[in-house]
Amino acid sequence: MSAMRTQQEGEEWGAGPLLDHASHRPAACCDVAWRPSNAQKLRVSERSRPPFLALLLTALLALTISTAGAQPKREDPLQSEQKKLQQTQKRLKEEREKAAAARARETSLLAELEEIERRLAEKQTEVARLAARIKRTQSDIAALRGEIARLEGQRTTEEEALARLLRVMYRVHAQGGALPLILSGDDPVTRATAVRHLASLAALDARLIREYRGTWERVADRKGREEARQQELATLHADA
Repeated sequence: MSAMRTQQEGEEWGAGPLLDHASHRPAACCDVAWRPSNAQKLRVSERSRPPFLALLLTALLALTISTAGAQPKREDPLQSEQKKLQQTQKRLKEEREKAAAARARETSLLAELEEIERRLAEKQTEVARLAARIKRTQSDIAALRGEIARLEGQRTTEEEALARLLRVMYRVHAQGGALPLILSGDDPVTRATAVRHLASLAALDARLIREYRGTWERVADRKGREEARQQELATLHADA
């Protein structure tokens, strides 16, 4: 039993069987002689330890390298924050550019609206002015027409008076003229009365003729003015 324990201890310390098979000594007498000392155990342990540690270190190194290669490279937090800041600044710049473009469009639209309102106000003023001129021209035309109607009535009256005068003169001339009427009476008073009557008739004839001529000229003038106003009215309607 002691020999077996010695052999097992020798195998555990890596020294192999401690029995000397060449001498064939009995196990009982070799129980004490062949037990390894502490120095032998230390030397055996030192001889067997380095390969084991080398393998262990090699395995740990390989595991560390494979683990380091498998793990993704972590990004620097400062660089990450800088990237986020740059992206934020880029978005802010884009938003500012969009806002500036919108303000430019708004300013352009406001300027265009103001220009449209200005032109519209000018057109409204012009239309109001044209409407006033149209109204005034229509009033002038109506007044001219009324005056023409009055003058034409006056001219008709004067024409009738002239017609009566011509009939009287025709009868006088048919009877030999005015001179036989003057010389037919012996009374100087009667003759003087006849002369005055003929003179008044002549003056009346001249006045009627002048009035008729003046009325005719005024009618022609009013008709010309009415025609001019009609053309002006047509132009105003075209401009409006």
